[in-house]
Amino acid sequence: MTKQSINIFGLFESYLFGIQESTGSLRVKAINWVMRVLMIVNYGYWIYDNIYLTIKEMKPLIDRSDSIGIALILQYEAHLVASMITYYVIIIKMSKINSIMKEIIAHLDENKKKTLKKINYSFSIIFSILVLSTIFDEMAHTLSNNSGISIMSVLFPTSYCITIYGPILRSILSYIYINHAISVSFPNFSTHIIKQTELSLIKVLYMKKLVKNHRRIREEINSKMGFIPLFICSLTFMYSIIHLTNFISKNGNVNADSDYWISYFTWLFVNIFMVIWLGFLTTDNDWYLQIVSWIIQDQEDVCTIKSISDLYLSQEKNALLNYLEILINSPIQHNACQLFLIDKKFLLNFIACLTPFCVMFIQLYQT
Repeated sequence: MTKQSINIFGLFESYLFGIQESTGSLRVKAINWVMRVLMIVNYGYWIYDNIYLTIKEMKPLIDRSDSIGIALILQYEAHLVASMITYYVIIIKMSKINSIMKEIIAHLDENKKKTLKKINYSFSIIFSILVLSTIFDEMAHTLSNNSGISIMSVLFPTSYCITIYGPILRSILSYIYINHAISVSFPNFSTHIIKQTELSLIKVLYMKKLVKNHRRIREEINSKMGFIPLFICSLTFMYSIIHLTNFISKNGNVNADSDYWISYFTWLFVNIFMVIWLGFLTTDNDWYLQIVSWIIQDQEDVCTIKSISDLYLSQEKNALLNYLEILINSPIQHNACQLFLIDKKFLLNFIACLTPFCVMFIQLYQT
């Protein structure tokens, strides 16, 4: 099993953010700490820079009672805070998340492992495109305010986009990746058992253990990474309200740079991408119902007790059916910190919640 197959944060991204899986290597640990120190220094600088700019730009906005301008500044502050928290949590929980991924991959065949690798590489490409697009836009914005190209005109936009955008964007793609992996691993692993119509006590006990391990891993994913969809959906919801209010209340005459829109559409894209991908994954309940059908397909065997082993088999079947019923009635797939589930209906619910908030803020701003 290669390191790439268990590192859900991508290959070069792990180097970039100092979150490689060390496996006892002093060289890897040293690289991790060097990159982490650089990230912390970058955060320190951008915190200072944001505080300075906020104080400088907030006063005239308050004097003009420009509520949208104030909200736009506060949204960038929220963005910085969310990025810092995300990076800090990833560092703390990195080893545990990789351990969860190892356990998931253990239930995959070689073809599925290769597919997962390709998906992880694809996510690294998506991450690179998103970050590079923001870097080039920030560089263009910086160059438009300066006379020429300098080291700082390249270094500062790169530092800002990698530090502020990078951790959140990569964590979202990693959240999609690990949820995709568990959605295909356990059902795929149990397929060869379910296809065998003849039931036995060993098969039922093994299936029960498989379902319990699947549920435990789901709970661990939610506890370790459930904050990620909460952050991205909350930021996108807040961004959408502010931007739509600003656009509609000013009749489309928004005097803003390109980074104003690219920043927003970057978050909107990853939010929609996450919702669509997770929404079309096979649900846990589909797998549970498949197991239920496998158990009850021969109901006569359940009713006919010929020996002690048949009695034990009947009891274990009933126990597994009762356990599956409990799981079906309490889904936790893609649970964002116990607040909401991301499924096929989430995007419609998101728009339905966004609309009244936008109308209310537009009315408040116009009055």
